[in-house]
Amino acid sequence: MRLELSDFGRPGNYVERQLNRWGKQYRDADYEKVPEMDLLIEWRNERRMLESYLRRSNKLSIEPEWYNTITNTCTTNIVAHVNEVYPGRVPWGVSILLPGLSPRLLSRNNLVKMTGTLEETLRDSVIDERAMRWDGAVDFGDWIRGEGSIDPPS
Repeated sequence: MRLELSDFGRPGNYVERQLNRWGKQYRDADYEKVPEMDLLIEWRNERRMLESYLRRSNKLSIEPEWYNTITNTCTTNIVAHVNEVYPGRVPWGVSILLPGLSPRLLSRNNLVKMTGTLEETLRDSVIDERAMRWDGAVDFGDWIRGEGSIDPPS
């Protein structure tokens, strides 16, 4: 008699499900955390976020779609990607649909790095004037971050 296990359990993505389970068990465990494990989990989640964006981009190259003011915007797409990698991390609600409310939602849920009050963070996040000073000699992303300073190095 031959034992068939092909119909046992949920099909496909076994390794992904197992890694998700182990990561959750690690995060929920009540013991001293291992920094290397935290880095591995974060790297894996960054990769999953990139893969989510790439899958969406590939889908759009085959099936283009129009934005919809309420149901399909930059914000709703970003929330979908974040919640795919971190299920339930960004709660769905009116704050997602109305861009003027999004910064408070992000602040309230610790989804952005705050550099003071919300108003100060928003003010410091505007890079228009600094971006105009970029001379193109180096990578823009590295230059605008300027080693964490408010103004990039000259």
